[in-house]
Amino acid sequence: MKYDVVYIVTNEDEFADVFETLEEAEWYKQSKGTAAIQRVLSEWGIDDPTEEDINAANIQAGIDGDYYEIEAVDISDMAEDDVIYLTNGAEVDMEEIIETLKANRNTWIDLIWIEILDDFFVSLEDSYLFD
Repeated sequence: MKYDVVYIVTNEDEFADVFETLEEAEWYKQSKGTAAIQRVLSEWGIDDPTEEDINAANIQAGIDGDYYEIEAVDISDMAEDDVIYLTNGAEVDMEEIIETLKANRNTWIDLIWIEILDDFFVSLEDSYLFD
């Protein structure tokens, strides 16, 4: 498969994941950030956080190393044995990028099919129950 621009996500200047779209990368980054905030709030014993609690937990999560960055990289002319040097100093093997992209693509396809099947079964259930 041929790739053009991909979006590499790093955590503490280390490769975390890679995606074909910025939206996927942003979603990944957001979900990891939310999980880190929830972890900190749980550690602090806060069950019903205020906005101040969430902001403080966000800062603490960053201090703890739970911060993610996204960088767009054009890999269209790169060979599988190349190394990508990111602006934050991280180095990622092109082979790892390709393997991760393939794995993510399968995951997204699986999720789409699951959603389609869920919608189908809900529609069958609705027609059975309400007709």
